[in-house]
Amino acid sequence: MEGREIEIEIPSLPEKTDDGFSEKRAARILEGKRVDNSQVKKQQPPTRLKPLVLPKQKILKRAARVEVSRRERILSAHEKNAHAIIDLIHTLGLVAKGSVRREEQLMEEIKIRQKLQEELLNALVLEQRGDLVEDTLSKELQDLIK
Repeated sequence: MEGREIEIEIPSLPEKTDDGFSEKRAARILEGKRVDNSQVKKQQPPTRLKPLVLPKQKILKRAARVEVSRRERILSAHEKNAHAIIDLIHTLGLVAKGSVRREEQLMEEIKIRQKLQEELLNALVLEQRGDLVEDTLSKELQDLIK
């Protein structure tokens, strides 16, 4: 008996039983394998990828400069100035009570902006009548309109 090897035949497990239970699959799961090695295809070595070629971007031509009417420039300046006044008022509300000098500076700036608003409204009325002469406008107002 010493030279003999004992051969034990292990019956092959059926893939599925009548209940739909797979003993082979259960055995693979227990071993930590989800797929039977005989069913796994050899992976091909990664092929060298071609560089991605993007289509050329279209360069948009610059739009021709559109002439903006003086009325539209005045309205735009009025709107910007109104927003600046609102921002100054909000800043004035946030300033600490102890800084009197800063409050005075903000009030002066608000007064200047309000005067510009009045001038802009007058310029708008004169423009609608056709009586506006740019030389009569203040330097600040001319800079604001342009």
